[in-house]
Amino acid sequence: MRTFFKIVVFLTLLFSGECIVGQNVNFEYLTVKDGLPQSTVRTIVKDKYGFMWFGTWNGLCRYDGNKFKVYKTIPGDSTSIGNNRIHYIYKDGKGILWIATFNSFICRYNYKTDNFTRFKTNQVPQVIHDSTNRLRSLTVFKKYANFLKLHIGPFEPSQTKEHIVFQTKANNEGGLNDNNVNCVYLDDSKIIWLGTATGGVNKADLNAKKFHGFSVASKDRSAVNTPIRTMLADKNGIWLGTQDDGLLFINRKTKAETYFVNELSGKSIRSVFKDSRGDIWIGNRSGLDKYDIRSKKIINYFREKAGSDSQMNRFFAIAEDPVDHSLWFGNYNGILKYDRQTNKFEKQSLQKYFTRSAAGCLFFDSKNNLWIGTEYSGLIQLKRDPRTQKWTDTIAYKEDGINPVLPDERVYSVAEDAQGNIWAGTANGLCRINPKTQNVKLFTTADGLSDQYIAKVLSDRKGNIWIGHKKGLSKLNTRTNQIRNYSVRGSHHDYEFMDGSGCIEPSTGELFFGGIDGFVSFRPEEITDNLNPPIVALTDFEVLNKTVKIGEEINGEVILTEALNLTKTITLGYEDKSFSIEFAALDYSGPSKSRYAYQLEGLDKDWIYTDASRRIATYANLPSGTYTFKVKAANSDGVWNLKPRTLEIIVLPPWWRTWWAYSLYLMLLGAVAYFLYRIFKTKQEYNRRILIESLKAEKAQELDALKSRFFTNVSHEFRTPLTLIIDPLESLLSGKLSNDKAKEYYGVMHRNAARLLVLINQFLDFRKLESGNLSLKVHKGDIVAFVRNVMAAFEFQAQQKNIDYRLETDLNELQFGFDADSVEKILYNLISNAFKFTPEGGRIVIGLSVSPENQEHIILSVTDNGMGIPADKLDKIFESFYQVEDNDRADIVGTGVGLSLTKELVMLHKGNITVSSVPYNETCFTVTLANLTATNPYLESTENIVDFQPRENAEEVVLKTEEKKSQSDTPIILIVEDNDEIRNYIRMNLGGDYKVIEAANGLQGLEMAMDTIPDLIISDIMMPELNGLDFCRKLKTNEKTSHIPVILLTAQQSEQYQMEGYDTGADAYISKPFSSAMLLVRIKNLIESRRKLRELFNKATGFNPLVLGTNAADKAFLSKATALIDANLSNENFDVEWLASEMFLGRTQLYRKIKALTNQSAQEFITTIRLNKAAEMLLEGKLAVGEIAFIVGYTDPTSFGRVFQKQYGLTPKKYSQQGKNPLS
Repeated sequence: MRTFFKIVVFLTLLFSGECIVGQNVNFEYLTVKDGLPQSTVRTIVKDKYGFMWFGTWNGLCRYDGNKFKVYKTIPGDSTSIGNNRIHYIYKDGKGILWIATFNSFICRYNYKTDNFTRFKTNQVPQVIHDSTNRLRSLTVFKKYANFLKLHIGPFEPSQTKEHIVFQTKANNEGGLNDNNVNCVYLDDSKIIWLGTATGGVNKADLNAKKFHGFSVASKDRSAVNTPIRTMLADKNGIWLGTQDDGLLFINRKTKAETYFVNELSGKSIRSVFKDSRGDIWIGNRSGLDKYDIRSKKIINYFREKAGSDSQMNRFFAIAEDPVDHSLWFGNYNGILKYDRQTNKFEKQSLQKYFTRSAAGCLFFDSKNNLWIGTEYSGLIQLKRDPRTQKWTDTIAYKEDGINPVLPDERVYSVAEDAQGNIWAGTANGLCRINPKTQNVKLFTTADGLSDQYIAKVLSDRKGNIWIGHKKGLSKLNTRTNQIRNYSVRGSHHDYEFMDGSGCIEPSTGELFFGGIDGFVSFRPEEITDNLNPPIVALTDFEVLNKTVKIGEEINGEVILTEALNLTKTITLGYEDKSFSIEFAALDYSGPSKSRYAYQLEGLDKDWIYTDASRRIATYANLPSGTYTFKVKAANSDGVWNLKPRTLEIIVLPPWWRTWWAYSLYLMLLGAVAYFLYRIFKTKQEYNRRILIESLKAEKAQELDALKSRFFTNVSHEFRTPLTLIIDPLESLLSGKLSNDKAKEYYGVMHRNAARLLVLINQFLDFRKLESGNLSLKVHKGDIVAFVRNVMAAFEFQAQQKNIDYRLETDLNELQFGFDADSVEKILYNLISNAFKFTPEGGRIVIGLSVSPENQEHIILSVTDNGMGIPADKLDKIFESFYQVEDNDRADIVGTGVGLSLTKELVMLHKGNITVSSVPYNETCFTVTLANLTATNPYLESTENIVDFQPRENAEEVVLKTEEKKSQSDTPIILIVEDNDEIRNYIRMNLGGDYKVIEAANGLQGLEMAMDTIPDLIISDIMMPELNGLDFCRKLKTNEKTSHIPVILLTAQQSEQYQMEGYDTGADAYISKPFSSAMLLVRIKNLIESRRKLRELFNKATGFNPLVLGTNAADKAFLSKATALIDANLSNENFDVEWLASEMFLGRTQLYRKIKALTNQSAQEFITTIRLNKAAEMLLEGKLAVGEIAFIVGYTDPTSFGRVFQKQYGLTPKKYSQQGKNPLS
């Protein structure tokens, strides 16, 4: 028959003087649900590495504080345990484990290979472990023959001292879960392990924190664990305010319990306070009560009447003023002050600080200031004058952007430390407040708190701050700000403390915290920390989510040759580069509270922190290389092991990245390099010859391109003045011009002939310079006056383009020797170039000064704020025939000779020219000229300049034509041309028959076309801002302007350029030089063709937008307008304003658009569409005339008949009888 020993363990109590019989050590249980294979535990041992071993009747178990590893017999495997029924585990002097099993096997555990070596007992009848730690023999006792006793420390039984008896308790609440104890083991950390018959392993930490938990039952015992809302402790006992069971007093000496329930104003107690007279004040949700300590009677104040629910009667906090001993009460609506002498309550005027808030906490600090913690209005401080002790100020700490900020406006508790700092517990963290500076320091979970919902704050005698919250207790060292967290175990779960519930027993310094199922008491000096750092063990290694066993081959390689925890290095193949490592802290005092940090050196830059629920590190797809895995742990008191456990991990490269693969690559590379070298040498000479020939060809091609572009630009430069010579000459030859008009035409011809002469002279001078045949003719004169005269030729052009054009110089007069013709050409070319690239409203500044470095030199500069020159083109602009290629300059052409000629002239004048430019900001040409003397070998003669007349500026426009007053029906023609002469000449020819408006560039022309909607547009192609092709394209794709005929003028005569013009939607294309007569005919024909098309519309009944639209945009416009009118046929209020709004046009723009397309006003257009619809319905004959009139928007049939007859010449009735369309 099987027998169990009931083990009684005696521990000498360490209390001096007083002795309490009871359970002061709580047991934890490891059972089948935790991983034990069976509930009968026969033997317990801790091995040399820190693992716990348990012998059961269904296998041997190794425990790491978190999980079990079970060893069982495997049939056919002699290295497995001999039998699953374990009798005894013995650890010898070397730490080797010997296991005695049921079938007389003795097994030795092999740490390295994680398996067993079996010995039969008949082979080893007796084993003795000697003093040299060599195993001689082991005595195997008969079954149950060993009686086990355990003494902790020196212990002699005494009749005068009490002892703790471990035994089972109801519901297993901290006691043994089975009194039948098979074995007892005390490890080196003073943790006692008991192996039981049916309860598995019972474990108790003898170093556990001495937190004493108490459950409180209601008076009628209906509630076992009553929530404690408030507490008061003194030397006589403890006053407990419960949630709904009234007030309870426990006498410390007699343990007697006294309940106060019906005598009170209410059962829900929110505050208990003992005043200086010894009376007990009780605040509850239904009133205020006082327990007279002398008469033992309850006095009710503000008792709530039955059935009422007045918030005024809810009292949450009580405090006594240490100055005048008045009592202060916090209720839902503010603060009441009780004067003992008058026996009256006075409400304090603090309403502005309370917003739907209750004053749940009152605290007087060491300087007699009052701190008020509220539910939704933050923390309020009433300050006193230190000398007079009178109230002086009120400070609110809340979240309003002005006052000192708290993390939450719910404040449940206030305390003061030894340094005078105020500690406030809020619903979102703990705050330390410096009353002098009002500085607030916040402590949260980021600083180490296990929870941020602070229920109660108390300060102990050493100045530490104790915090009760929803997850237990925390202690904050006010000197170091270090935080320790403690889990306080209740009957079923960790204690969760309630808002504001807690107190200090003044005589002993004992702290009390009230929770949802009782309260906890302790003495802070007895709560010591576990300073022993835990040992970290590696417990499992997985590759591709599969545990790696010792000696197991994975992808042809053995990864583990010995136990993981003893392994120093692991080598992984490239395909095994994803793995996981499990680890455990071998600390059994609260292993669930352990913390971990791990790092894979070579990959992780920082430590990765985790807790006991996530004790595994996983890495995937590691690159090949050598890594070091490090892991460390902290015990439940936060003490870290500073020497981490390490494991070297080598990830091998793939075969194509091994040393022999690189050797092969090197050999192949050498062979390829040699082969390429041979090819290179073979072709090198051939390529050299080809390169020389290609360079020659490119040079010739580049020269041809420069010449081609030069002659193209020259032809363009010549065509504009030729136009203004030939066409006026043809008009003069016709003999039809008046004398005044003829005189104007002669002026135009003269100026443009002079312009041609300037161009031709430039080419001749350029050729002379190239051939060395150009010489200087030096004159001595006033260079300042000379420069002013040259500038005067451009003043009119500056006025026309509104350009800020001026000379900047400090010189009034300067006699200088120079060649007037050369300097004039230099200045003319530079100023002309500046005007060409400077937009309207721009700036051109001419500078003249004496060189500060050489008084015999002058400096001329021309600065403008035009489009500028790209930096990479600056060094080429003085080359012959060179022009900057830029999209923004595509429409501004020249010969490419001007700047090249300018530079040659400057060099001939013994000078220098430079240029600097910031695109779209500023361009500056700077010319330095020498004062030429008679000794200069380049001089032919010298003479004084008597008078100088600068050449006429071919760009100057002086011709003006008076415009006749245009009639409302006169067609409007917009001329868009950047050349003032051409633009004025066209206007002269059109002014008598058309209303002419002008624009100097494409962008300005586009804006004018949108605003005025002209009848026809004449545009040049090459213009600044916006060229003619893009200008035409924008017109033809816009609904407002798509109908307007466009005539393009250009100096380009090729078929390709004409095709580009027509592709943009142009209606005509005229090349320069053009005939004004031909231009007038084209204008007349285009306007006439549009007029005839509109007349066709006016005669038609069934209007089709496709007939009038000359392009897709016009057709879309008319189709949209017709659809809008059709949709509003019966709406008599639909008018021109309505239609313009729907078409997103102004009234005038709509009028001109419809007038241009249909020759009708917008109102006539609406009427026509309505009448056409009416005509269709009349011909169908399905509806009466009155009905049709209403459908098409006429409320009066008579008015409809009159309008219809005016349009079609017949009354509606007769029209319906003819049965056909009048035009058919």
